[in-house]
Amino acid sequence: MLNYALSTHRRIFWTRGEPLLRQMEWGKAFPGVTNTQILDCITRASFYTVAGCKVTYEQMTPGIWKWIKEKQPRLLHLVRENWIRVALSQMITGMVVTQRLKHRAHSFKKLKTPKVYINPQSLLARANRQQVDRARMVKLLARTGAPILNLTYKQITGGKVEVDQIPRGVAEKICDFLGVRYEHLTCDLRRVNRAPLSEIIENWEDVRLAVGSSSYRKLIEGKDNAG
Repeated sequence: MLNYALSTHRRIFWTRGEPLLRQMEWGKAFPGVTNTQILDCITRASFYTVAGCKVTYEQMTPGIWKWIKEKQPRLLHLVRENWIRVALSQMITGMVVTQRLKHRAHSFKKLKTPKVYINPQSLLARANRQQVDRARMVKLLARTGAPILNLTYKQITGGKVEVDQIPRGVAEKICDFLGVRYEHLTCDLRRVNRAPLSEIIENWEDVRLAVGSSSYRKLIEGKDNAG
């Protein structure tokens, strides 16, 4: 959502995909080009005050860290607070990339998608690994000296399942951080996997039992189960 919303600002050039994910369109379009060269190309976009793109933890190579330290770009650090949702999202993305699933994470219209089989122990292991990775990344990002604005999915959605723009207070903070005049940051995209976990996961009962007996138990209860 944030990618798309940023791209709607008239003074911001922001790619809507993941240009450093080699399996996707950007990577296929530029074989032989390094990731830092792609970042240079994007961030030098003419006629815009700000230019940027999404980079995930997995894409943070030594070359990217060096690039950040040298260029000192403004960094929007967006995280999801529900570790089970983080792990599930990554597992589904992996299925899409390997073409085991045909749908993407977001769509301009509501889609009826098939349920997915999730190995409960793999889900828990990935959630554990994500906590360790995020803690490490936060420390490494701080060491770069680059300015950082930390954001959560709950902030940019206002805690709602479906929104058509980032809440004004949060949008104002983002625009101020990026050095551009405030404009509505709108988004027509909808998360495909926004339903309760029981409507996404084929073997939900197995997953529920495994997560329910772990430290993540509260993350599959109540409102946190959806969104």
